[in-house]
Amino acid sequence: MELTARDMIREILLERKENNPSYSLRSFARDLEISPGYLSNVLSGKRNISFDKADQFSVLLKLNPFRKKIFRLILQIEHEKNESKLPKLKEKLNRLLNETKRFTFIEMDSFKLLNDWKHLCVLELFDIDEDNEKTFIWFKERVTFDEIELEDILARLIRQGLVSRQEGIYKKIHEDLTVNTKRSNESSRSIKKFHESVLEKAKNDYLEVHPDKKDYSALIIDLAEDEIPVLKKMITEFRSQFNNQSQKGKKDRVYCFSMQFFPLDKKVEKDPNK
Repeated sequence: MELTARDMIREILLERKENNPSYSLRSFARDLEISPGYLSNVLSGKRNISFDKADQFSVLLKLNPFRKKIFRLILQIEHEKNESKLPKLKEKLNRLLNETKRFTFIEMDSFKLLNDWKHLCVLELFDIDEDNEKTFIWFKERVTFDEIELEDILARLIRQGLVSRQEGIYKKIHEDLTVNTKRSNESSRSIKKFHESVLEKAKNDYLEVHPDKKDYSALIIDLAEDEIPVLKKMITEFRSQFNNQSQKGKKDRVYCFSMQFFPLDKKVEKDPNK
């Protein structure tokens, strides 16, 4: 899937919403000095960004020089009427994207994929309600986040080669795809943000979900530190058993099963001289 100017606009909107949850579509339109209706039509694909707005948007979006070049070139490609010029323009765009690792959508997509629970939720939704085709409307009726975010997630999954779309029907390319956050680098920013997003979702839904449909529990214990490796192994084994059991039967919902095991006290080192 080719990168579009709309992809970049949507990506920047989501970046700002992540940094400031109260940042809205109306706020973004104000910063771009356009009407909310115009922006909504651009993001939904009902209206294209005119090439004469390239410089204006670049300044108002505060794009760095690299992103500005990419944004202008993408708009030039989208508005080029002479098809014979398109191959060279696209080659130039690919060269720019590969020129530096400071910003590429491949890297950003890989980061975003593990940045929150929503991408994994969409991937898991492909495995439920198997009798119906997966259209945008089908997903929209089932997710708990907004339409713009859903569009961005589906587009990102397509760019990553995880999902395909033909004639409005989405399909997961790798049926046995799993993303294991446990074995990734625990110190990486993306993994930290992923776990933060799961905990935030659990906190927000605590009172919203019926008790019959959830389980929230905690166990405060004292233990011998030497037993931690054994306990962590037991957690791993249980998680595997839990996952195996969840794969039985006809699937019709997507759930999150999250476990935390961490110290509540502060370790005091013993004085060897005492």
